[in-house]
Amino acid sequence: MKHAFIITAYCDFEALCRQLTEYAAYFDCYVHIDKKSRVPAELMQKLKEIPNVRLIQKYKINWGGVQHVYAILSLLRMAEASGKNYGYYHIMSANSLLIQKPSDFCAFFEKNRGKNFVELSKEENFGNAEVLRERCRYFYFQFLYNIRGRHAAFWKRFEVVSKRIQAKIHVNRKRVYPYKGYLYCSLSADFVTYLLSYCKTNPRYLRGLKYCWVCEEFFFQNLIMESEFAKTAVHDSLIFSIWDDPSRKRPATLDMRDYGEIRASQKMFARKIDAEGASKELFERLVADCFDK
Repeated sequence: MKHAFIITAYCDFEALCRQLTEYAAYFDCYVHIDKKSRVPAELMQKLKEIPNVRLIQKYKINWGGVQHVYAILSLLRMAEASGKNYGYYHIMSANSLLIQKPSDFCAFFEKNRGKNFVELSKEENFGNAEVLRERCRYFYFQFLYNIRGRHAAFWKRFEVVSKRIQAKIHVNRKRVYPYKGYLYCSLSADFVTYLLSYCKTNPRYLRGLKYCWVCEEFFFQNLIMESEFAKTAVHDSLIFSIWDDPSRKRPATLDMRDYGEIRASQKMFARKIDAEGASKELFERLVADCFDK
């Protein structure tokens, strides 16, 4: 069974080059580089020359904006159109890293063929379901500006005022998205074929979704749970990450103190890896675990 890695990247391109060189010996990789990113011409050429790697730079991606979903859909369409008959598509960020040997990775998905591994959290599982519903009730415009960019303070204030005005005039979008979770997941070929067809014939789904707060966290989850593929969905993204350590960012940047827990987790990927910074030693150790002969 063939696997396609669907990767979005915006920084750490030296590390990305190292990852792709290792991955491409076993898997086909489809990569979108943020159009805002400045990649040295020599390094871009090096990335393009890696066998089994297809690379595009199509969208400027804002944090939380629908452009991230558009980029992934472009890569999925490219991969499906290749005619290589992939069994699985693995959606991942460039700061994620494969943490299982390719043979073990392939064996896992052969054993679980047809299942879709995606984080599925329902609104009632959150401490404050009303906060989650507000993410869909009002209009957010993250596709127009970068709330984590140069003018972050201004745009954060804009969103506070915008939401306050919408609440006052009783804006209440009718579409409900009860499931949320990681955008990153592992999807079967049958479901990918279905979702690409659905998005083509039902453009209203994406048009409505793009006004949600961090819309990417609702995209795969609600589409799969409203389809015949709901019975194939497994509530597990197969990604090791740390979100609940108050002394670290969310998600935490992983380092060597997390190595034992990563290895014990039996997950397929780990995130968030800063391969050129705090995670450098961990990155080298995990790559050696997976790919050293």
